[in-house]
Amino acid sequence: MMKRYLIYISIASCLLLHPKASAQNREVPLFDIAVEWSYVASFHLASVQNFYAPEGYRIHRSSSELNYFTNAEVMVRPGINLTPRWNLSAGFGVTGVHRKYTAIPITLRATHYFSSKPDKDRFLAYLDCGFGIHTGADSRAIFRGAVGGGYQLYLSRHARLGFLLSIRSTLFHPEVVLYGESIAPGDINKNDALSTSVSIGMNLTF
Repeated sequence: MMKRYLIYISIASCLLLHPKASAQNREVPLFDIAVEWSYVASFHLASVQNFYAPEGYRIHRSSSELNYFTNAEVMVRPGINLTPRWNLSAGFGVTGVHRKYTAIPITLRATHYFSSKPDKDRFLAYLDCGFGIHTGADSRAIFRGAVGGGYQLYLSRHARLGFLLSIRSTLFHPEVVLYGESIAPGDINKNDALSTSVSIGMNLTF
């Protein structure tokens, strides 16, 4: 009886470990890469600035206002498919944050698919967060986070087209200007701005 059980276990192990069987069980590649383009519409801006004027006195100003401004973003996202429902990817590229403010973002995204069948069209949700570096003279890091969702079309085993919608917040450090002149970094005590945006995009995953 024991010998029979050992034979059954050996046969089952061979079937599970057979390369062809493993390839059939994995319906999506372990690794993928996505190219993503987004239209970013900022609709609210809150800022705090504290600095010294050229005359020597200190100025503190803060604001919170509806401020519509549009930017674009291009990202490349290499990722790993942890399961048929979960993907973890790292993203980098170029993004516009505000007027005359461009940054290089580096983010981490966790994506959940609402179907375990990757060979079908399916809905998705994701959480994205990370930091970025301003491409201008002020190289201080920016921080951003986004939550969104979308729909992915299955084109083939190696190609999928996604449509994305998200809301994001970005903490950055805009130029401080007084009477049309830029304030020197050494005269700035505090300079933070929080932009809230809606992003509409699409990506092609290989």
